[in-house]
Formats: sequence, C-alpha cells, structure tokens
Amino acid sequence: MNEVKITYETLFDLLRREKGREELQELDETFYQDVINYLAQKQSLLDDQGTQAGLFGATESEKSRIQIQNVKKIVKELYDRRESKILKLAINKSKTGSKIVNSIAMLPEEKVFFEEALKVLNNNRNKVLRKVLLFDNTTTNNVPKQENTFVEEEEKREEEGEKRDFSEEENEQKKQNNEHISQEICEEDYESSKIKVKFLKEVPKFIGKKLEEYGPFEEGDTAEIPEIITKILLKKELAETFINQ
Repeated sequence: MNEVKITYETLFDLLRREKGREELQELDETFYQDVINYLAQKQSLLDDQGTQAGLFGATESEKSRIQIQNVKKIVKELYDRRESKILKLAINKSKTGSKIVNSIAMLPEEKVFFEEALKVLNNNRNKVLRKVLLFDNTTTNNVPKQENTFVEEEEKREEEGEKRDFSEEENEQKKQNNEHISQEICEEDYESSKIKVKFLKEVPKFIGKKLEEYGPFEEGDTAEIPEIITKILLKKELAETFINQ
C-alpha cells in the first residue's frame, strides 16, 4: 500500500489556513492522491472492524465511519474555498489582461482548471461585452465553445499560402476591420506609448483593451493611438504614421 501522508489533524489544519488567508495556500502536488490513499486506508480499517466480533467492535466501527465522513466534509470545503480563489484569479486576469498571475500554489489539476476557466471568461467577454460596446445587433442561435483569435487565423492562412482578400463589400470590410482590431488588442500588452497616425481609409468605432473607445475616423483624420493599435492599423494599411509638417 502507498504511504499515507495525510492525517485528520493535518487536513483540519490545512482547511483552517485556507479559510484564514486570502491567498491560495501551497499544498503538496500529490495532495489529492494522498487524500485518496488516506481514505482508502480508513475504509479498509472500517471493513475489518465490521467483520470482527467483539464487545467494542460496533463502537470502533462507528468512530471510523464518522471520521471518514468528517474527512470528506473537510476535503470538500477545502476544495470549494480553493476553487473560489482560483476563479477570482481567472476573473481578475480576464478583466485586466494581466500576464502576471501567481500560480505557484496551484496544484496541477487546479492549473488546468484555471486555464479552462480563463478561456471561457475571455470568450464570453469577447462575445457579449465587446458586442454591446460596439452596438452590434447581430444575433446567433448557436454560440461556439471557442473560436480562434484573428492572430491564429492569420497564422493559419499564412501557413497555407493564402492571402486575405480586402476587396469585399465596403460594409463587410468595416465590420471585419472593427472586429479584428478589437480581437488583436486583447492579445497584446497594452502598456505602450501613443503614436500620431493619419487614417488612409474610413475606420468605424472600436474599443481598446481597457474598454476605451476610439473613432469613428474618416479618411484624412489624425489621432494619437496606442502603439499596439497603431501596429495593427499599419499592418492593415488603414493608417500611416503622421509627422507634423
């Protein structure tokens, strides 16, 4: 049998620390497996007590049964509290776009949970909040679980040797430019200096990483735009850097 590293007392102490501190507490990477081993050993002991005949057999069996139930309650509450803390971290990262998240205290299973929760939050924020802020009234009955970012689509097209066609109808092009700009901004570090640009084409209103609004812009308009947005505009030949004459 595997060595049991967990006891009732250590579990109670771990829960007390998790309840008393705001940040996620560090656990052994094998924590959940250790708990399984501990419960398996307790259950084996209970089974043996149940088959033993003796004056105190029933009492010992009842004690073991109650202890197993209490351990399960402790583990469940510990899991719930850690789950809540991890979700708060994911929500905060989705809101701010921060690339710095302290995941040292996360167990391997929790890191997977954090990344999956973050994907859902980002996807929903992109589909719902950005849609509202851009006054997009189009509706869809079937919302895909996860869609590729514009950057991923561009990389895929480049690998296949395809080139994006910019000769589509004007309204469709405006809509695509609007969506693509907002999507790419979400993938970049937003802390950058502003650059003055001159718009070469009409560009509809779009939002930045911190939900600030830009535009709409007419051909010939000038504006100071964060560097990362400027790169996207230059790449799509929607604007050029402007130098005062």
